[in-house]
Amino acid sequence: MAREARQVLQQHLEADNLAAREARARATLDPSWEELDAIERSAGVQDAVAGLPPDVGRRLEQRLSNGIEDELVSAALDDARQDFAEIDRGSHDLSEAVRDDEGVQRVLEAVPAHRRAELEAELVGRLERERIWSETAAVRAALEEQQALVLLEQALGANDAERIDQILDQLPEASRNAVFERATSGERVDLDEMRWMHPSSGLPPPDLLPPPKTDLGAILFDSPAVDDIVEGLPSDVRRQVLERAQAELEADVRRAALERAQVAAGDLDPSVAGPADVLRSDQQVFQVLDALPREMRADVESQLVATIEEQRLNDAVDAAQHAIELDRAEAAARDAAAAGDLHTMQSILHRLDPADAEAVGDAVRADIPARP
Repeated sequence: MAREARQVLQQHLEADNLAAREARARATLDPSWEELDAIERSAGVQDAVAGLPPDVGRRLEQRLSNGIEDELVSAALDDARQDFAEIDRGSHDLSEAVRDDEGVQRVLEAVPAHRRAELEAELVGRLERERIWSETAAVRAALEEQQALVLLEQALGANDAERIDQILDQLPEASRNAVFERATSGERVDLDEMRWMHPSSGLPPPDLLPPPKTDLGAILFDSPAVDDIVEGLPSDVRRQVLERAQAELEADVRRAALERAQVAAGDLDPSVAGPADVLRSDQQVFQVLDALPREMRADVESQLVATIEEQRLNDAVDAAQHAIELDRAEAAARDAAAAGDLHTMQSILHRLDPADAEAVGDAVRADIPARP
């Protein structure tokens, strides 16, 4: 055991030594492609590897080389992306757009020839991902506005100014006025007067997700607003955007349903029965789960049961730890009282919560013999 401990300690010392050597060498190097090509001849690197076994020295040189290369590649990609013009939404081949972009080519000219093709491919991949993310975000925003219009029309019909505010607050500030004007068909609505004349419905703040049992695929394919966004995209990009948007919607609907079910189950006592039995017997939780598609309902219910079981376990652990702490405090207080050290006993009690201090103090004082 002692030999193993010494070996582990030696390994830690060697690792710390290498890290210190690497840091000193790195401080002497200029992150440039020229420096990278001649890194083994650098005075700072030669000083760092001096005295090391050859294989260890080579590993240190490789680590320094990899670190500088990663930094150079990242900087070149950032510069190229900054100089690249706006992505042509209808472009079928972003690699061709990258090759034709003068700003990108100026950046790549500073890169060694044997690395340019690789960097160009990485930049194309970044742009393709960026286009998917950007178009997906636009689709999601269009669907949120679409759902906001439905909810706003309902809230306007109910003269519920508070709910109108809740809906608008969930939209980007830049689009709130336009969406509200569409919901009111351009007619003037005095929300201050509505607040004064009509009480709030008291409904919880709505989200801007489609109703749980809605066919999300149908919403995406049937929405004119979504069509306007994806219409000009290449077919493969359009497919990826719609698939990603649907996956994100499904995940958000599932997450929102789980949160609602957790709120509904918040007052339940899972200690009286198994969590699954408790959930199925509660009307509020049942209503939340019943609004979900069958496959999503099973998933949300299993997650909710797991959450309750985890909470029950955590509560039991907390209760056990609390009991142990009280036992220790009571034993220490008894020892202090037995020794006549009332100052220490009071100090122990003051570190407890008031209710715990009272209970422990009463138990200790009850065992203190009364003075004759």
